[in-house]
Amino acid sequence: MHPRLQSTAWLVLLIGASACQDTTQAPPPESTSPARQASSAGQEHGRGLDRLGEAYGPRIAREVPGFGGWYFDDNGDLNVWVRDAEVHGARVRALAPQVMRELDLIPGRPGYQIIVREGQYGWQELSDWRDRVEMVAARIDAPRFVDLDERINRVVLGVNSGLARVQARKLATEAGVPVSALSIQVVSECEPYAVDCNDPCTLDPSSCEDPCSIDPSDPSCSTDPCVINPSDPACQPPPDDSGFTPIELPPPSLVANQTLDSEFSVLRAGIRTRSSTRMDGSFPCSIGAIARSSTHGAVFLTAAHCTYDQGGAHLNSPRDFYQHTTSAPRWAGVEVQDPPYQTPSGCSWYSTGKECYLRRNSDAAVVKIQNRGSEIGTIARSADRKREGQGRGTLSIDPSRPKLQIVSASTTSGGVSLGTRVDKIGATTGWTSGTVQRLCQTEYQTSPNKRQHTCQNTVNYLNDYGDSGGPVFFVEDEARGTVRLLGIHHMKQGTYSPLFQIAKDLPGLAYR
Repeated sequence: MHPRLQSTAWLVLLIGASACQDTTQAPPPESTSPARQASSAGQEHGRGLDRLGEAYGPRIAREVPGFGGWYFDDNGDLNVWVRDAEVHGARVRALAPQVMRELDLIPGRPGYQIIVREGQYGWQELSDWRDRVEMVAARIDAPRFVDLDERINRVVLGVNSGLARVQARKLATEAGVPVSALSIQVVSECEPYAVDCNDPCTLDPSSCEDPCSIDPSDPSCSTDPCVINPSDPACQPPPDDSGFTPIELPPPSLVANQTLDSEFSVLRAGIRTRSSTRMDGSFPCSIGAIARSSTHGAVFLTAAHCTYDQGGAHLNSPRDFYQHTTSAPRWAGVEVQDPPYQTPSGCSWYSTGKECYLRRNSDAAVVKIQNRGSEIGTIARSADRKREGQGRGTLSIDPSRPKLQIVSASTTSGGVSLGTRVDKIGATTGWTSGTVQRLCQTEYQTSPNKRQHTCQNTVNYLNDYGDSGGPVFFVEDEARGTVRLLGIHHMKQGTYSPLFQIAKDLPGLAYR
């Protein structure tokens, strides 16, 4: 056989074999598994990664060593994995609600039941294997996410191809991760406008030959309108805040047929904002929260990738964010906080390998509000709420109940578990609801730069381009319109940055 055909045949066999090995069915327990204790490699990699969203895991494992995770099912009942369920079932059944209260976690429903399930793997070994998988994920082709999936008592790795699946399984096995403990999932390709994977070399290989892909610093490659035409009057910053002309708009309650995409004199979370310094002044996103900054006063949160420079405050022009058009006086604010991404140990700023994805805790930035008022602790309330499978919500704001009130914010606790129902409001798809599908995952963003965000949550609510930055919350009381703020949406797969992760990058913010 020709050598090339022979290697292709082996690749097909490997892909088929690895696909057959991905299973969520637990084989017989491995009573003599050598990996019951965390390896030094796993401990070293995991050191400093504060996974506050999983705080219940080590907390319960200290008292019940066989605890392997939990999740809320479709009925709102808490399913708990534990090895030797007959021995430890009663203890974990008593401990689970205590820890739920201790960490202020949201229950699946009032009066939920606890279902004890026989698990194969304990929390500590799964966490250790997850750390090892994260180490090898940097060496494969385009990883998507790494997660300790408590629905199946396994470590899950998302990749974008069958070839990456073969690479990952080989590397993970060499790192000591049992085949039976790892599920490798091929994630479908993203839509072109999904920021996490719109790598031009993936969408159009011919674009890789563009000179701008070789030297993006060339001014002719810039998409910043102020670089292309620096003499444009809109690019000339006023000397200070007095340069902004106040706008005269009726109060929100007096505007007829108002939508999330309307112009507002008083800003609330959930409404449309646009960046004036990206994609020729037409990059739409959503406001995630109105907050009070100890440094900058009245501000709003949005996704960092909605700014011109993700991971750096763009201070050359104070007119960064606006509503509708770039014509004055519609400017709404200037980006003031967007900390740089950190280079992993052993890498340098010019490293290009996947092991050197830049790291941060959240995809979030702070914008100082200019030229208009703001209402802290409020979210614009669209007229309907759609659950998964029900399609898009309306952008029309409920005229009789125009806002939701934030009564609490999960800034020091994860707040949710797998299966918890949460909601988001974005200026493209409105108010949509879903359940948490992945908790405290490490997710990888391949474009516009190689980045990773730690301890992110993914929900199956409907979302689309332009919802980025929108608020993610738990509905405390729909009739009264009270909610708990959880974070801000930032990825097409339904991923959001939790508030406790945002607080590490952007300290000093109050949301109510």
